[in-house]
Amino acid sequence: MDSSFDIIVIGGGTAGMTAARQVARAGKRVMLVEADRTGGECLYTGCVPSKSLLASAKRLHHIRQARAFGIEVGEVSLDWTAVQTRRQQAIATIEVHDTPQALRMAGIEVLTGSARFSGERTVVVGDRQFRAGAIVIATGSASTVPDIAGLDETDPCVHTSERLMETTTLPKQLAVIGGGPVGVELGQAFSRFGSEVTILGRNQRLLPGDDPEISTLLTDVLRGEGITVRTGAEVTRVERGPEGRIVTFRDRSGEQQSISVDAILVATGRTPRTAGLDLDIAGVEQSGQGVVVDKRLRTRAPGIWACGDVIGPPFYTHVADDQARTVARNMLGGRATWSGDTIAWATFCDPECAGVGLSEDVARVRYGDRLEVLRFPYSALDRAVTDGVD
Repeated sequence: MDSSFDIIVIGGGTAGMTAARQVARAGKRVMLVEADRTGGECLYTGCVPSKSLLASAKRLHHIRQARAFGIEVGEVSLDWTAVQTRRQQAIATIEVHDTPQALRMAGIEVLTGSARFSGERTVVVGDRQFRAGAIVIATGSASTVPDIAGLDETDPCVHTSERLMETTTLPKQLAVIGGGPVGVELGQAFSRFGSEVTILGRNQRLLPGDDPEISTLLTDVLRGEGITVRTGAEVTRVERGPEGRIVTFRDRSGEQQSISVDAILVATGRTPRTAGLDLDIAGVEQSGQGVVVDKRLRTRAPGIWACGDVIGPPFYTHVADDQARTVARNMLGGRATWSGDTIAWATFCDPECAGVGLSEDVARVRYGDRLEVLRFPYSALDRAVTDGVD
C-alpha cells in the first residue's frame, strides 16, 4: 500500500463510507481507516438491530390486539432466541454492502487500525505513516454513561443500547435512564416483549427535542401500555439489591424514590469519539460538542474536514450521510454549505413521532407573529377509524 493518497478518511461508518465512495467515484485515490469494522454504529449496534427488534415488538403487540378486529389467535408466546436470530440475520443481509471487500471494489483502499494525527494532513496507523491532500474525520460517537454513584458500565445489569439489544435474557424489570428517542423506542419495545419498564427522564417531558404536544400524546400512549413514565427525575444512585439493582432518583418534587430492577438501560445521549486522534497536533479544534467545523464542514486546520456524529448533534444516520456528501462536493472543488434547518427526524416508537425543520418554539422566536400554527388530529381521518387508531 502506498503512503500517499489524495484523500484519507478516518472512520468507516455511514459518514466515512459515504465520503470515501463519493470522492473515489470522482477518480481520487482514497484510503479509509477503520479501527473496528466497516459499517459503523447504524449497521451493527444502532438503526438496523434496533428496528429489527421494534418490528418484532410491534408484530407481537398487534397480535395481542387482534380480538378488537374480530380475530381470535389463541395464546401468544414470545421466542426471544428467535427474535435475536432475526436481528442477527437482518445485520448479515445488509452488511455485505459495507464490507472492506465492497469498498475495495469501489476503488477505496481499506486499512484496519486506529489512526492518529502526526502532523499537517499526516496520520499514523500502527507503525506506518500516511499523507494526503485532504483528510476527513468521521469517527462517529459512543453511548454516554453519566457520572452517577454506583452506575458502572462493566456491571452485567447495566446496559447501553448496544448491549441491551444483544442480551440473551429478557429482563423482568427494566429501568430506562433517559427519555430521548433511544429510551422511548427500546423502553416500549421491551415492555411489549414482557418486561416491566420504568422510564426515568431528567427533562420535564419525553422527547424534549420534539413538539411538547407530541411529547404529551406519546406519554399517554406509553402509560396506556403499562409503562411507568417519570419525567423530571434525576437518578442519583445505583446499588446492589437482593434480586438485582436498586435505582434511586429524585422526582420533580425533590423527594427521593427507589425502584428495584434486574436490568438498567442507559440512554442518556452520545459523545463524539475523538480520543486518541491527537487532534491538537493537526491543529483541529474541538468543543464540548465535538470537532469544530464551519458551514462547509471544514475544521480550523487547512485540508481537514469532519462530518457525522463526531461534529456533534443531531446524531442521525441520514444527517451523517448528507454531511458526508457536502464534504465530498467541497473536497472536489465545490462551495456547498450545510445547515440543519430542514432536517427531518423520527422516533420509531408506536405511533411514530416525526418532524422536519424548526420547532414551533424556535420558529416563534425567528418569525414572531408571522408564524401560523395549524393542527389536524389524526383521529379525525376515516383511515384512523378503520385502523382502530384513537
